[in-house]
Amino acid sequence: MGRFAAMTALTATINKKFRQVRLGIQGSPVYYWISLASAVDRAAREEECQTGGIRIARNGRDGWEAEVAWKSSLWKSKKHCYRFEKNCLTHWIELEGHGRISQVTFFSGTVNGAEEACVPGFGSVYTAAPNFLDKPWSHPSEYTANSAGNLTPLWGSALNGGPLMFAVGEQGLSGWIGIGLLARPGQYGFHTMAFNQKRRHALNTPDHIVGTQAITLDYLGSEAVKGRWVSPKLMLFSGRDAADCLRRYCRSVYAGGYASKPVSRRAAWWQRPIFCTWHEQVALAARRRGAAGYFDQLNGRNVRRWLARLDRKGVPIGTVILDALWQKDDGRNEADPFKFPDFRGFVEELHARNYRVLLWIKAWETKGIPAAWCVTRGGKPVMADPTHIEYRGYAEQMVRRLLGHGPGCYHADGLKIDGTNVLPSGKGLKSKGERYGFELLHAYFKLMYDAAKSARSDALVSVFTANPYMADCCDMVRLGDLYTFRGDPIHTMRWRAATYRAALPHALIDTDGALHFSVREDTEQLLAEQAQLGVPSLYQADYLVKSRPFVKPAIRRLTQAEYCLLRRFCGGRMQTARRRPFSASGPDGLLPLPRI
Repeated sequence: MGRFAAMTALTATINKKFRQVRLGIQGSPVYYWISLASAVDRAAREEECQTGGIRIARNGRDGWEAEVAWKSSLWKSKKHCYRFEKNCLTHWIELEGHGRISQVTFFSGTVNGAEEACVPGFGSVYTAAPNFLDKPWSHPSEYTANSAGNLTPLWGSALNGGPLMFAVGEQGLSGWIGIGLLARPGQYGFHTMAFNQKRRHALNTPDHIVGTQAITLDYLGSEAVKGRWVSPKLMLFSGRDAADCLRRYCRSVYAGGYASKPVSRRAAWWQRPIFCTWHEQVALAARRRGAAGYFDQLNGRNVRRWLARLDRKGVPIGTVILDALWQKDDGRNEADPFKFPDFRGFVEELHARNYRVLLWIKAWETKGIPAAWCVTRGGKPVMADPTHIEYRGYAEQMVRRLLGHGPGCYHADGLKIDGTNVLPSGKGLKSKGERYGFELLHAYFKLMYDAAKSARSDALVSVFTANPYMADCCDMVRLGDLYTFRGDPIHTMRWRAATYRAALPHALIDTDGALHFSVREDTEQLLAEQAQLGVPSLYQADYLVKSRPFVKPAIRRLTQAEYCLLRRFCGGRMQTARRRPFSASGPDGLLPLPRI
């Protein structure tokens, strides 16, 4: 063991009197005393327990194992299991009974009528799931979480789920404790993993400054117990700092077989600079002062004009993303004949000019499908159900139409899957395959990913999740909408990119449309950051829109100096092929606008 590893070794001892496992780090003031109590609640009732005694199964120089038997008010039998070895404490729950679980709370529970929970010896909590508040750090008595959908207390999930872990420690000091979840496929049926989510008994505690520091898996009543049930495992371990804990956790997930990477190889064209149409659509709508919406600006005429502008300025683009709405609607995903009279011809025109084409699609959309193919609540459809056999066939056929090369197909090169973070939550959801939370999210991603690869082997599938469980469902991950309280998005770009590198090391990073989210004029720094973090992604070809609350909005043209910067930072990603100029009249019969 090296000097640093020895100094940051995790220690773990059982205190029977106070029913705690007391964790510490050698050479560090950080500690975390976790309660031996944990609760497995049902929808209408919270569990209460009486302890049946602590049994030490093994205790030696290489570690120890222990079991705590409990008399439960809800379950026939229940025990908590602990294993400490190789600088890591692993904890899980085993029980028997029948019923539906609303939530599992590790390290907090009602024992003999009183709530017992943790004692923190740390001042900061790090969450590995980036949020729109751009807030990685929390107070130990604050709520923070990682969700398969959106989190309104954190304004929204910036990425659609992150690594299922937290880290606790003192900022500026070495020696942190990581808390990570280890779940096998099929065990991800919870919607949220939270830190310091209080149960009802804890909420009744008069001193609200003191939190429980517990870890909660929120199943919302969807997890069925029919006999024996074993929870996912929690691993608690030490690291140099929060970032080191994140990397160690993600390596453990892959090494333990809890996540698997895709088997497909990268195609060379995946790494070429990207132009996405969205912010040009926004700019055009803003210039016309609402005469037409964002979606109405996406058509063959405008796309040709934007690409011609970049081409004349010498900015090398390899991939074009046709954003919302190239379709008649975002459910059936059929090309809008008014915007693109010959959509297949338009795609082939772009191919002939050495562009690849990704199509934006909206996840979970119910337009055009029967209610029977949907996840329901109270009998009413709320989202498409990727576990329903007929919807699966429909989705596979739809993706084949988008990416296939046969008659009636569009022959695009890949998919930009958006809107997955609006996965509905709450009680009463019903899916055909009884899959919920992160399991339902994985089912959707895997359905679309496999369909894309079946349609064409080099299809590029782009999503915005940072959960390692989704690693076998994506080739590229996007930084996402770069909302931030700061005047520029550099901090949040770095946070999200660092999370991706640890969680999905195989995936390319689409750096997304950063310029729109900065009110600063230092374009060079932002573009340099994009080029360093991943694949350069431009959302501007002609106009730049900058908007932020309490600041006067700005709509202006890109400057010659900015085009020079775009050439510099995109040029290293591809050897520019000589393109044929656009024809006077494209295949869809629309005339391009005059040169600007």
